[in-house]
Amino acid sequence: HTYHIAGSSSVLSDTLKNALAKQVYLKKNQNYQLNISNGKISLKGIKTYNTLRVVPEKYSTKNVLQIAGKPYLGNINFAIESGYIRPTNENIPFEDYLKGVVPNEMPASWHVEALKAQAVAARTYSVKSIGKVVPDTTAFQVYGGYNWYTNSTKAVDATKGKVLKYNNQLISATYYSSNGGYTEASEEVWGNALPYLVAKQDTKDPVNAWTLKLSKKQLGTTLTASTAASEWSKAKEANAADLAGLKSWLLKNKETAASDMRIASISSLTFSGKTKGQRAKTVSIKLNYHLKNKTGTYTVNKSTTASMKMTEFRTVMGATKVKSTFASVKNNTNDFTISGKGYGHGIGMSQYGAKARAESGNSYSSILSFYYPGTKLTNY
Repeated sequence: HTYHIAGSSSVLSDTLKNALAKQVYLKKNQNYQLNISNGKISLKGIKTYNTLRVVPEKYSTKNVLQIAGKPYLGNINFAIESGYIRPTNENIPFEDYLKGVVPNEMPASWHVEALKAQAVAARTYSVKSIGKVVPDTTAFQVYGGYNWYTNSTKAVDATKGKVLKYNNQLISATYYSSNGGYTEASEEVWGNALPYLVAKQDTKDPVNAWTLKLSKKQLGTTLTASTAASEWSKAKEANAADLAGLKSWLLKNKETAASDMRIASISSLTFSGKTKGQRAKTVSIKLNYHLKNKTGTYTVNKSTTASMKMTEFRTVMGATKVKSTFASVKNNTNDFTISGKGYGHGIGMSQYGAKARAESGNSYSSILSFYYPGTKLTNY
């Protein structure tokens, strides 16, 4: 690269001189390693930087930057956050960004009308989020970089610029995997009632049933005050992984003076109330447990009743275990069996429902009309 500058170097600002001096031209088809060194980003064997931005010579699908094997187009900015190097993909055309979102939110092998509905929902979410940081996680919107597929790219191109509005305002185009046959009203989870996010029956959702069993007896042997110290490390709950979140909740909300606990048994588990979307509202769980106190002493055979909203219970237990709040519980001889339907919060568009509707002949606009009633498909 050559810079042609009219006049002498004295006409350049110090800022520009420094910027030009710091630029490094990376070679194609070569691996580079980034590390953290003395609070700065080290481009191994080259330089250290406070922040580092990698910019392609020209924006093109032929100029691809791979980070840990994952391909990206456009600029990548690297910055240190909480002891890690955080890459941020910047300055890529908006529709190209969506081409990296849609196949990561919905399988590209699905019907193109379902993919078009997903593209509009993702585009609406993205336009509404302009100016905000959108992490590429399921809690926000998954982004796979230059990981494009023919079918999903076709869906993005076919709906270019299309978004959903209500009263001429961009909507909250929320979506999830499956609703179990009934959508949920927004106010039941987020407290904010939106006229286009309502509870109603969805005959096309494939239900996707699931179960989770929690043993009533958790410990193999009951701890006593005299054996607690010696037996503590041996004591393992039957559902240790399933109850890890619940233990954390109890330590934070019920037993703040303790450093650890062992759940001995679950004596009661009940769901009560019903939301507009036919889901349980609240949970009550009665537990017997042993405590290890911060002072190094032990307290055994305590009991408490934990009550919380069903949405919080799902978070506490883990959203991949309690897949939805559309669930009931059965009291069996040796366990409590939680049986549920669907996967996700149930508000807005069901992705599996969209798939079924597309396969039965529905257009993407009719799919969107069902899941976001009263909204208008328009250009942003």
